[in-house]
This record gives sequence, structure tokens and C-alpha cells, in this order.
Amino acid sequence: MSANIDELPAAVTVGAGRLTLGVAVHGNVDVTVRCLQAIFSSVAGEFDLILVDDASAEDVVGLFREAREFHPRTRIFRFGQNREYSHSVNCILRSAATEVVAFVSNDVFITPTYVRGLLAAMADPAIGIARGVSNFVDGIIDSPLHNIDVPDGIAGYEDMARFAARRHALGNALSDDLFLTGDAFAVRRAVVDRLGGFDTGLVGYLSDIDFGIRTRQAGWRKVVCAGAFAWHAQDANIRYLPDEERRRKVERRKMRVDAAWKRLRAKWGLHEVPEDWQSTHLLRIPFARLEAMEFREEWVAPPVSYAEFEIS
Repeated sequence: MSANIDELPAAVTVGAGRLTLGVAVHGNVDVTVRCLQAIFSSVAGEFDLILVDDASAEDVVGLFREAREFHPRTRIFRFGQNREYSHSVNCILRSAATEVVAFVSNDVFITPTYVRGLLAAMADPAIGIARGVSNFVDGIIDSPLHNIDVPDGIAGYEDMARFAARRHALGNALSDDLFLTGDAFAVRRAVVDRLGGFDTGLVGYLSDIDFGIRTRQAGWRKVVCAGAFAWHAQDANIRYLPDEERRRKVERRKMRVDAAWKRLRAKWGLHEVPEDWQSTHLLRIPFARLEAMEFREEWVAPPVSYAEFEIS
């Protein structure tokens, strides 16, 4: 890093076989452009890029092909119908061949020190999952471990990258995380091979929580890296929609969260936690008890190939 902390940090150069970055999109080309611009400004070299279009109404594939022209180590997948978050993430995890795979939601803008912080954490073979900090993390707005204060006036990538560099200069302390919130995270390839990926029966939501539980049961740590900052454009994938479509999406989200919670609750025998998700806080889930359970082969997600969805 430059001696001048206010200089724009340079992209992190990655060698072949080390890192795959994956982005999944269901609409919202404008915010996806910013996500990809942040990736190409933050990481360079022989990293792999996997882009998944989850049946967008907009021409997301056209954007992805432009990205591939810029970075030839790019693969594009497209679902003909909306398969939701767990399949989108699995497509990336199961299709990657590098040591580390990092998933990034299209409304998350990474920085060079975000990449540097996660890769530094993953140098420890005991760590299976690493995520960074942000200005906003879905579902845990009251967690100071995940959400940090940011100064007013951050308006674009350069502001974000400079702030992230100042944050990283203070250190990259690692804290064990109770749960995985999967808007942006890095996972070791060996973890994917052992667990088989996300549980796609948890449609849209809470499959990240389940994956984090199984990762700990299988013996790996999951950590938050204090020096790895990425900006989350809060509600960007809601606000851009017309009013009626926005209302329907919010209602659909509520229904899918409720259904996923019922499945997760039954899967792990969470009888002491309210059946109604709206009455539940993540911190009421007994993570310590669940993670202390002996790992069972029946909890390995069946391997699924997404090769049929790859397009030229």
C-alpha cells in the first residue's frame, strides 16, 4: 500500500487458480454496471469471473458479454426461469475451480482492500468462510461487527476505495462469526466440495445461514475481517422498480422468507424458536448448539451441475 493513505489503492493482482469472483443478477442493469466496475477496479490478473443471469427481464446477458470482452476469463450462465438465490450461488460455487470462491451480490461494490483482506484471512487453512464489513448488511442492522460507521459524503467508487484503505490500514482483525449472511463472502473450495453447496430447498432465503452452520459442523471457522470493507447499495434492487412491482416483490420476499424459515426450523429442530419468522431475531437461533452437533453425511447437499445453463 502507498505511504499516502489517501491515494487511490491499486487493484490486487491475483494469480491463476487462486480466486473466482461470482455475481448473480435478477434485473437492475444500472447497479450491476457499478458492481462490475468495482470488481475490475479492485482486482486484476488471472482471476476467474462467473456471471449468472437469473432470468432477468432486462438485457443483463449483453452487459455480461461486454464484461467478458474486457476480461476473457469470464463465464456466463443464464437461467430461463427465476431460480432464486440458492441456485444462483450454487451455480457459482459448483462451477468454480479455484482455491477461493467469492460471491458478490450485484448491489455490493468491492474495493482492493476488501479483496486483500479476504485473501489474507483465507491463507489460514482453518478458515472456511470469510466475509467483510459494510455500511449495511441485510437482516443484521444492529450488529456492530458487520455494520460500521462511514463518513458522510461517500458518493462513488473512489471515495469508497479510499475509505476502505484507511479502514484496512488500522488492521484486519478476524472475529468468529455466529452466522453467515451471504450478500458477499469468500469460501474455500474444499468447503464446497465437502458440503455440496447451498440447500436449494431453502428457496431465496436462509440457505446462507444453513451453509454457515454446516461449515462449522464440518470443522472450519467462519470469520468477519475488520479490514475488508465493501459498500452495499441499500435497497438498490427494490428502489429501482415501479411502485406496484416493488410492492409485489416485497410481498413475495416475505412469503419466501416465511417458507424458508419453516423449513430451516424443521431441519434443525429449532422448537425453542418462534415459528413465525417475523417474531424471530437471528441471535435467537442457538448457533452454538447447532454447530456442536456431529456432522452427518445426510446434510451434504447433492452435487448439481449447472453446465446446461452456460452460454457463449
